Amino acid sequence: MRWVAGLPVAAALAFSPGAQAAPPKQVAGVEITWPSERVFKPGGTVKVHVRSQVRRSRLALIAGGRALARRTLRSGTFRATLPAAGHHRAQLRIVVAGRAYTSTLHTSGCETSRTKASVATTTDRLHNGAPIEFEITNRGPGCMLVPASPALLGWGANGGAQLQLNCDGNVRGFDDGRTCTPPPPVELAPGERHTIVGHVPFGLRDDSYRVRIVAPPLTLTRQVQVDGLPQCPSTPGRTESRIAAASVHPGDQVPYAFVNYGPGCAFFGAGFSLEQRQPDGTFTRVELHGSVPAWGGVLEPGQATSRTAWLPADIAPGTYRLNGTTLFDVTLP
Repeated sequence: MRWVAGLPVAAALAFSPGAQAAPPKQVAGVEITWPSERVFKPGGTVKVHVRSQVRRSRLALIAGGRALARRTLRSGTFRATLPAAGHHRAQLRIVVAGRAYTSTLHTSGCETSRTKASVATTTDRLHNGAPIEFEITNRGPGCMLVPASPALLGWGANGGAQLQLNCDGNVRGFDDGRTCTPPPPVELAPGERHTIVGHVPFGLRDDSYRVRIVAPPLTLTRQVQVDGLPQCPSTPGRTESRIAAASVHPGDQVPYAFVNYGPGCAFFGAGFSLEQRQPDGTFTRVELHGSVPAWGGVLEPGQATSRTAWLPADIAPGTYRLNGTTLFDVTLP
């Protein structure tokens, strides 16, 4: 498993969490044939065919914030070449009668035209805010791209439309117009697995939900039963972060467990804090740069959840404290 390079988090395209509808095949008298694939090899060619008797369409391929190709057609085929190296996310955009319609594509360095995968959760019956993990295993023979942010998951009640989530991974309120910056997806080779760590969105009513995971070239689903909010004492929980490794290196991803010893509930999120111990024994906060997905969940007394801290590549060797509770050493490789 590896984090896909070539898509800086801070420069990623903004997204609106929740379900994303498939692009339309016919708009205002224009018939549109979109690419059937969503993942292409770097440098590959994409094609869109449009047909209309009277109306023209403006087509473009956009990647990295700029248009790689443009064309205006009434009937014909639009062809464009995707970036030649690394992982990229691109958009095919068609403007018809003043309205824009898009389809998101990805490039991958390994074969993604066909593969199989499975998804598992630790439990299928949870309450609002409870931690939940979706472990995705690529069964091969091709590669696949897996979302890294739980805010990109689609939650929908049985027989109903998917719910719109906000940047925190909870049901979006009518006055929440935020857009979010997702981390790059994870590329899985055959046999590899990745765990999406998140929480059950706050704001769900008691029901059975189908969770939709878009992992090109596949779309995976998992059934989850939601049973209300946890019943916790009003006293806040007492938490601790546990790190398995006592010594890590600059730039490492550091897995740790966030544990609630009770007696009340404890809230957690994707964010974390780092402090460096000074010669006089005091601690100074480390400024963390870059984008961290903003979401939160809740742990009942006695529960724990798996988390990951990302160390800056230029962090200095020394002794550090994670989330104000756990000491560990940063050493040079």
